[in-house]
Amino acid sequence: LKRAHVALQATGIFNAADLKSRAYLVENYLTGENGTSGSFVHAWFYLLEGRTEGQKSTLSDTLFALLQEHASFANQISVDICDMNK
Repeated sequence: LKRAHVALQATGIFNAADLKSRAYLVENYLTGENGTSGSFVHAWFYLLEGRTEGQKSTLSDTLFALLQEHASFANQISVDICDMNK
């Protein structure tokens, strides 16, 4: 979580003071056709509207690369960038 927080600050896309990072463990889940396809890591990143598609892509790429490096145990990795209304 700390590495993700620092990496997102380093993008320079927003004020570091405005960044909030959280991690939640999902204990009950199913994946794949039979519900037994293994573990996953999914990152949701909510940001205030007004960022460019290029900035959103940078955030997504940054998170995805970090998760690939540090969550190699996961069968599936995904990142979702979501706009929040001001």
